[in-house]
Amino acid sequence: MLTFSYSLMHFLEDGLCAFAMYTVFLHRPDAYLYILIYNFCAFALQMPLGALVDLLREKQAEATGRFRMLPLSALTAVLGVFVTFFGALLHPAVLGLGNALFHVGGGIGTIDEDRQKKLKGQALGIFVAPGAMGLFLGTVIGKVTPGNRFGLGLLAILFAFMLATMILYLSMFVAERKRLAQELAEKKDSGTPKNTGLAEKPSAQTPFTGFAFLASVLCFLVVVVRSHVGMSIGFSWKQGTAIGVLATAMVVGGKMLGGILAAHIGRKITVVASLALAALCYFFSDHMVFGLLALLFFNMTMPITLQLLVDRFPHLAGFNFGLLTFALFIGFLPVWFRLQNPASGNIIGMIFSLLSLALLLGSVLLLERERKE
Repeated sequence: MLTFSYSLMHFLEDGLCAFAMYTVFLHRPDAYLYILIYNFCAFALQMPLGALVDLLREKQAEATGRFRMLPLSALTAVLGVFVTFFGALLHPAVLGLGNALFHVGGGIGTIDEDRQKKLKGQALGIFVAPGAMGLFLGTVIGKVTPGNRFGLGLLAILFAFMLATMILYLSMFVAERKRLAQELAEKKDSGTPKNTGLAEKPSAQTPFTGFAFLASVLCFLVVVVRSHVGMSIGFSWKQGTAIGVLATAMVVGGKMLGGILAAHIGRKITVVASLALAALCYFFSDHMVFGLLALLFFNMTMPITLQLLVDRFPHLAGFNFGLLTFALFIGFLPVWFRLQNPASGNIIGMIFSLLSLALLLGSVLLLERERKE
């Protein structure tokens, strides 16, 4: 239930941000700078914000009373929604901050539910995926909205957004508080520790090792590559709204499918198969069918990358989420600076798919080696 709520809100959140950027801020003289400001606040700030929420949750796990009952992840997401409302009318920095807060709260909440239900990362892909469609549709609607009508359109979207927010988060808060109350009661009755889904401090955390550091670096680099490929490689056949929706649906489907397959057939085989197929399809991506399949396969490793860090550092859910969104921002920078790829899109896509395969497989193997030793 919580993952569904967060996923739907992710779709609306990213759609609103894209619509606001194209109807309000990109018509102004500082539009190009506003793109950088928004992306920095929306993606780079998730890392310190996530670390802060992790710290609060650690303190919460040791506390008693009302503070112990607060669903911090949900509160962070709701705060992000309302900051986004104001940001759509004020400044890209405020808009991006709201987006960052929502993603941190929603990401932590989804990680908690994934862990509680032993979904092995399936919920992560489901949460992240709808954002891509929200961005696309928000951009399309924003581009065709007349300049003198953007205020009316923005208010209409804000009203629908607020209504959906109230309905979804009312059910989410009720479910979250019931779950926390039940688990605290069980702990009190049994007198033994029980996983509450909060960031409880493990009694025996795995020591930080060189293997873990290198695996984290490789995961970070994988996301940098994925971000750059997604933003810099276009397709000649990608013309018109209908084809755009289809291409975005491949991205959405890939993110969802990757988490599901990894949970059922294993991470290594999913990583190798999806990125090898992505490389092959990118090579022939001048043809629409292969281009669509390239988008599907290339995005399948997104939830796997995050789940690797979540499993290794379970007490740092917010920081893990923010670390990889910071990598998204780094991958965006060459595009913002208008640096050109040295080769054609299909060659770059093929090379970066194989590079991603090597990096991510290396991360998986390093963490396996650490567990054995």
